[in-house]
Amino acid sequence: MPSQQPTSRTQRLLAVLPSPVALRRFSLLTGLGRWVLVAGVLATIVGLLGGWWELIGLGLSLLAVLLISLPWTIGRGPDHISLSVDPAHVTVGQLSLARVISLAPAHRGVRALRIEIPVNSGLGAVDLPAVKRGQAVRRELELPTERRAVLKVGPARAVRSDPLGLARRRVATGDVHQVFVRPKIIRVPLVGSGRLRDLEGLPTTDLSPADMAFYALR
Repeated sequence: MPSQQPTSRTQRLLAVLPSPVALRRFSLLTGLGRWVLVAGVLATIVGLLGGWWELIGLGLSLLAVLLISLPWTIGRGPDHISLSVDPAHVTVGQLSLARVISLAPAHRGVRALRIEIPVNSGLGAVDLPAVKRGQAVRRELELPTERRAVLKVGPARAVRSDPLGLARRRVATGDVHQVFVRPKIIRVPLVGSGRLRDLEGLPTTDLSPADMAFYALR
């Protein structure tokens, strides 16, 4: 029947589209990258079913851009990245820094990286420039110490992504550090009511007239 032809095409179209569960397996793809993947597959399939070469070209172009973005995430883990905190014990409002050091090996350089530093439920980031072989670069991130807390800093995560933000890979390195933020201690000055006073006064060997009158009564 002619009325069932669009329905059958729609069913075939939905059958070949990736499900949301399958899309989660593409951990390298960002949210934008997943939308580009769906749009590319959808445009290609609709173009093939309808004979629209424009849609086919658009879909293949989107898929090609997505494939080109994947090599940006390739690379070894950031074994040259170290994270430390200084100082680890501070009072409220005192400065504490998370220090990231990128040390390039002697036989090769290191390309520019973006380092994410989890701080409790928040997230900080620093950008490390490219480092020539045998050299090092350091970047610092100020930690939030406005209130009493125990801050869990790290582990540092190196982020590799393409310029369009379609693919991203995070590689964790290092340990988790703790920063203890204690409240301020205010010293209360001494007040007069809290001092011990000698009610009898200073001792003396001189006899007062009152003492002599007391002994005269005896």
